[in-house]
Amino acid sequence: MSATVHTKSDPRLFDVPCEAVGRSLASNVGWLSEVYGKAEVITHVLADGSRKVYPDWPLEGNEYVQLLPDDRVGGLAFFYLEEPMEHRYDERWRSRFNLIVWGDMREVSPSERNIELAKEQVLRAVRLSRAWVEVEDVYERPSSVWRGFDVSEVDARLMMQPFFALRVTGYFYIDPPCAY
Repeated sequence: MSATVHTKSDPRLFDVPCEAVGRSLASNVGWLSEVYGKAEVITHVLADGSRKVYPDWPLEGNEYVQLLPDDRVGGLAFFYLEEPMEHRYDERWRSRFNLIVWGDMREVSPSERNIELAKEQVLRAVRLSRAWVEVEDVYERPSSVWRGFDVSEVDARLMMQPFFALRVTGYFYIDPPCAY
């Protein structure tokens, strides 16, 4: 199975490595169904005035798809970048990335729960992407993976076996844009 890859129509700057890694994930991680590029972190103001923060993918107009665990969708991956985008001494740019992956362990390893196999597949796809990437950390506890997002409305069973989530963090590097 090959995942559907959602990308920007005209990727620029750090959209490019997000797209490269996303395409590698879609090609090399068979249990993923949906792979998104650089998501937007949106604060939603609810009718009661409360605020909730979600990772969203923009559609046309003011519509978004929330990128939260959903067992009707299948395996999911998306990126979000942290600020600032740094201009380095060597004239290159870097940005800290977070790759969030959620899936069903029965699709990864039907015979036993093996989170290390899922990590290995994801990290291999990142390495094969041809993006200039430096991986720093990998998290698997739901509280660490979804840190910063409101997942209180997500069905609690999607945060435990047989489901799992990973957060891979690190840096993307790009050459300087031709014009500022």
